[in-house]
Amino acid sequence: RRVHGKDCTDMSQGPMSTLTINYAAQAIFKMSNMSELPPDATTNIVEAVSNVADIESDVMEKCEKEFQVSTKIVNAIESLSLGYNPEFSKIETKNVVLFPKTYISNDNNEFAISNTDKTFGDAEENILSVKFPSSEFEEASNSMLDVGIAVYRNTKLFQNPKSKNISSPVVSIKSNSNLTDGVANNIWRFTLHHKPVKKLLKCVFWHQSSLSWRDYGCIRIDKESTETKTTCQCNHLTNFALIFDPSGQLINRLSPLVMKIQRIMSLVFSTISIISLIIYISTLLIDKKLRRKTPCTLR
Repeated sequence: RRVHGKDCTDMSQGPMSTLTINYAAQAIFKMSNMSELPPDATTNIVEAVSNVADIESDVMEKCEKEFQVSTKIVNAIESLSLGYNPEFSKIETKNVVLFPKTYISNDNNEFAISNTDKTFGDAEENILSVKFPSSEFEEASNSMLDVGIAVYRNTKLFQNPKSKNISSPVVSIKSNSNLTDGVANNIWRFTLHHKPVKKLLKCVFWHQSSLSWRDYGCIRIDKESTETKTTCQCNHLTNFALIFDPSGQLINRLSPLVMKIQRIMSLVFSTISIISLIIYISTLLIDKKLRRKTPCTLR
């Protein structure tokens, strides 16, 4: 818990340098990958993450650029969520809530997180419900899956200009399945409950490589969404949120493959257009020359 003489779980001791914050992030990441962590150790890690999430946005942005601090911490929470014993109680801090992992089966492939204790304010009783595809269980031993859930109450660990438009907590959903993400017929469906809104919310996920919010592979199910809840359908598991997108489109909303195909097609069509124009102009010039050389005979 102590890095360079400072307690990682207590940011009241004064501002930390980016290097010190990086050491804290490294310690958090290493500890999160230890097997069979006791509850108090897990609690200390989550408290440390929560306090790091209180750092000013400009400092956090610098930490991410220099040392990938946010990425390390988000990966650490994902590891913790899959290893946190279901016999333990949820760990609730100011900025992060870690839930005990859940076991689900093919016979019962849905679960919900309750808000009866008002952990998430005045939202409806179930703040999150998740339904897993049957194909997931084909890869799991004994037809059982471990599901890890964590919730971030702010977006400090997700440094992107569009994070200011996030209208829900960021929810991390992970499973121990070896099934490849992105397979078309493997659809995960989840519902997020939120305060009443009368605006268009999109289902997005955090793309760590580009540090951006994207929506490819995720759609909103309009017939199951209301002013107080939004149902999303995605072909992978990661960190999800709801975003208000007044422009009607997201930056990097298309997959890299689709964007590459679009660039290639654009280049091909541009080349064809240029060649066609050259042929047309050449034809006109040739025709003009032929007209000049051919004598006109009057009868």
